[in-house]
Amino acid sequence: MPKPTVPFRVLRDPAPQARLDRDGPVVRANFLVAWDDAFRFANEAMGYIISPGGTTIVRVLPWQYPGLPAVFCRSVQIVPIGAPQGVAVAGVRDQYGLRPGEYYTHARVEVEFGVPPVQEIRVPDQDPGYRIQIDPQDPIPWCEMDIEHDGEVITYAEGTLVYKTSKKVVPFRSFRRIGVATWMVRIPQLPFMPWPIWRRYIKHINDRRFLGEPERTVMFDSFRTSSIAMTDGTVQKRAELRFLWRELPWDEVIRPEDGLSEQVEIVGTADPLYRTADLRDIFRVIGL
Repeated sequence: MPKPTVPFRVLRDPAPQARLDRDGPVVRANFLVAWDDAFRFANEAMGYIISPGGTTIVRVLPWQYPGLPAVFCRSVQIVPIGAPQGVAVAGVRDQYGLRPGEYYTHARVEVEFGVPPVQEIRVPDQDPGYRIQIDPQDPIPWCEMDIEHDGEVITYAEGTLVYKTSKKVVPFRSFRRIGVATWMVRIPQLPFMPWPIWRRYIKHINDRRFLGEPERTVMFDSFRTSSIAMTDGTVQKRAELRFLWRELPWDEVIRPEDGLSEQVEIVGTADPLYRTADLRDIFRVIGL
């Protein structure tokens, strides 16, 4: 969010240009910087994520356009300019100006500001009240959430249901469809592989309210990672986490004698059907 730390100035020619479309406002502005500082200017403008150590993550937002709270730097183009005329250039010339600071004196940097993907930024202007989060009361920033709702059929044995008016027993098996859902939570940038810290939560269910849902109704099912290249040439990971929500607790089944659900354990072991954990810790350990 802060402006780049290297010296720069706004160019009047070409003047900054703005347009408005369905993807939000887009502004292009040109800046003059020293050729030696051009790539540092670009990396700072684009924002970055680093890990000083362990699971600690430091996130620096992209450069925010003045006066437009939800508009940030999203691309940079660098053109070196100012080649000296008839002057011997000190230093190595093997790349003939490709190396930052070599041959050219300055760079014209075109910065495009726009509305970034919602998962990359946490600012109230993009999502006032966190209304696109699963649980606005406990938002998880820096991520994108999507839900796919489905259903599951559970069976009631013969004699476990009665008709509401006559109170006569239903003399056959009956079925009820309950709600289930898949929650996909996508984290666009992680400066380390999350496998060692997330694996212990796989197939665990929540031991307390999680994203607004009662205990034992949400399971951390799985996750997958992929690689993404950063503007400074380094590689980081992005992650997609899969949670499963169920209307009935995951460790309860329907009793055949009366059709009521009850928590179960594995016979002869007293082990629970699913182990529990505070699933919010999955995000706390990476600073969310």
